[in-house]
Amino acid sequence: MLSFTAIRDVLQRSRSIAIVGAKDKAGQPVDRVGRYLLDKGYTIFPVHPVRKTVWGLTAYPDLASLP
Repeated sequence: MLSFTAIRDVLQRSRSIAIVGAKDKAGQPVDRVGRYLLDKGYTIFPVHPVRKTVWGLTAYPDLASLP
């Protein structure tokens, strides 16, 4: 398991993050995480097998479909 320090280092170096299971349903932990990362300036790629958009962004059905 990655340590807090290792996770922080990865997030500081990364500017794009895929969020698997992304949904913009208020009150859901994944919604809070996604909105937080967007507010911090990260480029987010929502991944959800059914949804077409999440947080106003194009959603992708799986990781293999990411640009």
